[in-house]
Amino acid sequence: MSPHTMRRADVARVEQAYRACHPRLWRSLLAWSGRADIATDAEAEAFAQVCRRAPEVRDVEAWVWRSAFRIAGGMLADRNARHQRLDVTGAASDGVPTDALEIADALAELSELQRQCVVLRHLGGFTPDQIAGIVDSTPASVRVQTHRGLRNLRRILEVQA
Repeated sequence: MSPHTMRRADVARVEQAYRACHPRLWRSLLAWSGRADIATDAEAEAFAQVCRRAPEVRDVEAWVWRSAFRIAGGMLADRNARHQRLDVTGAASDGVPTDALEIADALAELSELQRQCVVLRHLGGFTPDQIAGIVDSTPASVRVQTHRGLRNLRRILEVQA
């Protein structure tokens, strides 16, 4: 079999993972990086890579989440950038709830790890054990960073109110 030919079973596994996690993954990457271009590129690259490695990947969805966040982090580093505030120009008039805009803005105030833990927990729906695997940390550290991130978000949002 050529390296560019995927077995039907692998195609089905990747497609199933894409359907299961795409909206949640993209929104999580956007909230974490603050950049739609990075969210789109990192997700696409993660799925392209899993297509090349599908026979060796046991849990496609977990692999894609872990890879997409690593790829997005690398893209931010390559561009010598950090989290950017989301460009919300006209978003309120496009029907985006004001609360969502305030939260997106507040996320920019968190540290990278706090933002990643909060986003993966509350947008991604992952457990601390699962997040630890994605961010190369321990479940205890993830719980602490998530708690601190939520505490900081509350403080930021209270100041904005």
